[in-house]
Amino acid sequence: MLIYFVLGFLASLLLTPWVIKLAQRFDVIQYPPDHVLAELNLHRDDVNIRHKIIAAKRRLLKPPTPLWGGIAYVVPFIVISLGVLIWSKQINIGEENLGAYAWWFLGLLFLFILGLVDDKLELEGRKQFIIHLIAATIFALSPFDLRFVNSPFGGQIHFDWFTIRFSFLGLPVSFVIIGDLILIAWIIAMLLALKMQAGTDGLMEGNTAIAAFIIFLVSMRFHQYASALFAIILAGVLLGFLVYNFHPAYIFSGSAGKSVMGYLIATLSVISGAKLAVAFIVFSIPLLDMVYVIFRRIVMHKLYMHPKRLINLFSISDRLHLHYRLMKLGFSEVQIALIEYAVTLIIGLGALFLVGKAKILFLALSWIVIMASILYVNYKADLKHKHEILTKKA
Repeated sequence: MLIYFVLGFLASLLLTPWVIKLAQRFDVIQYPPDHVLAELNLHRDDVNIRHKIIAAKRRLLKPPTPLWGGIAYVVPFIVISLGVLIWSKQINIGEENLGAYAWWFLGLLFLFILGLVDDKLELEGRKQFIIHLIAATIFALSPFDLRFVNSPFGGQIHFDWFTIRFSFLGLPVSFVIIGDLILIAWIIAMLLALKMQAGTDGLMEGNTAIAAFIIFLVSMRFHQYASALFAIILAGVLLGFLVYNFHPAYIFSGSAGKSVMGYLIATLSVISGAKLAVAFIVFSIPLLDMVYVIFRRIVMHKLYMHPKRLINLFSISDRLHLHYRLMKLGFSEVQIALIEYAVTLIIGLGALFLVGKAKILFLALSWIVIMASILYVNYKADLKHKHEILTKKA
C-alpha cells in the first residue's frame, strides 16, 4: 500500500504550484483584513456583505494568499481512490457494493464543488451549514449505515430501529432511523470542528494527515482494507500539500479543502467498520474546542445580542478558537502546529494500542486534560486582553 501513499504525495506536491497560479488567475485570494475592510466598508449597509466584514476582522495579518488549495489534494484523492476502488484487487469490492461508494463520492463532490464556489463568493455561515447538512444526508442515504457501536463494557449498542430501503436512479438507498440521524450529526460536527481548526498555517492539514495515518493502522489491524487504502491515500495527498501550506503558507486549503477533510474523516470512521472511537480520540482538540466555542457564543450572544434564531451562531466569526487564544499568549504559528501535532499523535497512538475499557478510560482522561487546558488558555488570554484594555485607557 506504500505505492498509493507515494503516488498521492507526489501528485499533490506537483499539482499545488499549478493550483496557486490558477487561484491567482481567477482572483481567489485571501487578502489581509485592512485591504478587505477598505473595500467592504463602502457598502457596509448591504446585508449581503456584512458577514464578509465580520470574517475579515477575524483574519490574521498575512500577505495576499491564494485559496482553492483543496484542489491540490482533493482531486488527486478522488482520482487515485476511484482507480483503487475499480481496479485494485487488494480491497476486492464486489460490483454490488459499488453503489454504496457512489453515494460517498457524490457527497464528497457536492462539498468540493460548493466549496470552490464558497472560496470565490464567501458564502455566509447559514448557507455553508445547509451545504454541510445536504452532504451529510447524501452519505446517510448510502448503505453505509450506523447500525451499532461496540460498547466498552461488552456487547453492542444498536441504533437500527427501522430501516427504509429502495433504489434511486439505479443506486441502493438505505436509511436507518436513529442510526443515520446520529451519523448526519456526527458528519456535521466533524465538518465544523475541522473548519474551525483551520485558522493558522498547516494546522488542520497536518492534524488530519496524522489522523488519516492512525485510521490506516487501525483499519489494517482489523483487516478493513478499503478504509485503510483510502486513509493512506488521504495522508499522502495532505503531506504533499503541506510542503506549501506549512508556515509561511504559500496557499490555503479554503472551503473546498476544509469541508472535504471533515467529511472524509467522519465517513472513513464508518466505512468498512472503522471505529468511531478512534476519530473521537484523535480529534479531541478540535471537537472539544468547537464545543467550548459554541457554548461561549451562546452565552455571549444571549447576554449582548439576543439572536432571534440559534442558526445565527453559524454566521458568527470570532477569535475564540484555541489557536487564536494561544497566539494571544505569544505562541507562534509553528509552535501551535507542532504542539497540536504532538498531542494528536500521542492520543492517536493511545487509540491504536488500547482496547475496551482501557480505551474509554484513556479517552475520558484525554478529554478532561484537553478541556482543562482549553479553559486555562482562554482564562489567561482573557486576562491579557483585559490588561491591554486597561493599559490603553491609562
